Amino acid sequence: MHSPLNLRLDSNVAAIPHFSQYAGLWAIDERHLQLMVAQASRLHGPELAAHLALNQPKVEAAATNYGYEVNGSIAVIRVAGPMTKHGSSFSPEGSTVRARRAIRNATTDPSITAIMMHWETPGGLVAGTSELSNDIVAAKESKPVWSYIEDLCCSAGYWPASQADRVLSNESADIGSIGVVMAVKDWSKAYEEAGVAVHVIRTGEHKGAGIEGAPIPDSQIAVWQDSVQQSFGMFESAVRSGRSMSKSEFEAVSSGRTWSAKQAQELKLIDGIQSFDRAMQMLAKVKRPSSGRATGISVPEVIMSEEQPKPVAATFKELVAACPGIEANEAGDAMFLADCQKRELTASQATAEWCKTLKDRTAAAREDAKKAQPVAGLVVKLSGLQPVNDAPKGADSGAADTSDPIAAWDEAVEAALPKNGNSRDKARLAVARAKPDLQRAYVNAKNAEAGRTGRI
Repeated sequence: MHSPLNLRLDSNVAAIPHFSQYAGLWAIDERHLQLMVAQASRLHGPELAAHLALNQPKVEAAATNYGYEVNGSIAVIRVAGPMTKHGSSFSPEGSTVRARRAIRNATTDPSITAIMMHWETPGGLVAGTSELSNDIVAAKESKPVWSYIEDLCCSAGYWPASQADRVLSNESADIGSIGVVMAVKDWSKAYEEAGVAVHVIRTGEHKGAGIEGAPIPDSQIAVWQDSVQQSFGMFESAVRSGRSMSKSEFEAVSSGRTWSAKQAQELKLIDGIQSFDRAMQMLAKVKRPSSGRATGISVPEVIMSEEQPKPVAATFKELVAACPGIEANEAGDAMFLADCQKRELTASQATAEWCKTLKDRTAAAREDAKKAQPVAGLVVKLSGLQPVNDAPKGADSGAADTSDPIAAWDEAVEAALPKNGNSRDKARLAVARAKPDLQRAYVNAKNAEAGRTGRI
């Protein structure tokens, strides 16, 4: 929080609407206060008049508009820019009076089921902030009220934002600046060195405190310190109540610094990081009134992070269907299926794993074949493998007419397509599993056709 803007404006200040509102304490992020002072300090005479003439219609339009945007059945109430009671040329949407009236209208509107407070503010005047916070708390008694922070919500902005049932933000938001500070300049020494004596004629010890050029006694600094502490006490009470914070948790975030959205979530300043559209979708699902932390009525729990739903694990039947040619009664294949269930794989994940397993098995068989390669025309039978057309009589080894193995293979794959979702890869895997002799004959024929040596 800061003391009033110390600006030396000319007679045109009389044209500034509600000029007295700028004389109160400010609760605003220091960086943005400096920008405001720098901008305002450059406005004098005709420049100030032109600035006011350009922006006053916007201020007046915002001041008389106590409505809100409607999205479905949700009222969206925006508070943007530096916050003042009546709005300003810096930000017409920063009026706390306008926001309070919009909240009350939305609360009594039977077509509105929930309220989304949209914040994009560095903070502002303390005056009006507590009242805005109270109106948000009151609105929660009849309708869900959420806060969404877009890019920035500090100091006097976070104070009322923290009173909502839930507080969300976008990923790049800057949040916090919780604390109280009052800067006072003692110009008495500079005036004395310039040969100027300032005499304050007053009826009481503290009357006329802070007049430029007059010494500031320690007793007056103590009074201002007490005022700062009282304001901070109100700030602390609101945030701790709104965010269900312990004393130590609040002390961890009240140093006056700002935090990134991720840090703010870890420190309980916000509930999660979401896009605004996703936050609106989530709020739309909250059908019943909730007053959140204030009364103990819980808001339905929702996932407060931008995560995709966890994929659903496939059933045993779905796993078998996803793995063409697999034999559930065969030891190796049964172990594969059990592993898929243990790892809670989806059907698509199991298919990928099965394809990899078949590839590994084929590679291992080929490696074994190389090691047992016949020498000088000798024929060696591989363990577990039957030469083409050498299946025992009466045994069903999936043998097929291999007089033209390439044509027979293509015909078998085409026939298997309908049973495998018209996926050629799945059809090939199914034929390879059901007709291993045909697969070997096909591979050998293709090798011979391409002029490659070696048989499997």
